[in-house]
Amino acid sequence: MDKLEASGLVTVDAGDRNAVLTSLLSVVDRAVDRHRAADRSKSIVATMSGVSFTKAKIALPAYCLQLMQNVQLEEQQKLRAAVQG
Repeated sequence: MDKLEASGLVTVDAGDRNAVLTSLLSVVDRAVDRHRAADRSKSIVATMSGVSFTKAKIALPAYCLQLMQNVQLEEQQKLRAAVQG
């Protein structure tokens, strides 16, 4: 059976390569999302500085969730519950 070795630390059967690559892509995707979120956070603070939370708390979470990718339903529900708090 064909094997793939990464720096001599890990040996992966050829049949498992897809699972390994999918897992690595998922990790990289989340890291990129976190990096982009940090940049966006700075611009959001400046943009929202004059906005009343009381007025925005209903529409803003729904709007933000629509803009984001890969937000799990459980996370969405936690956000809604925290805002309604």
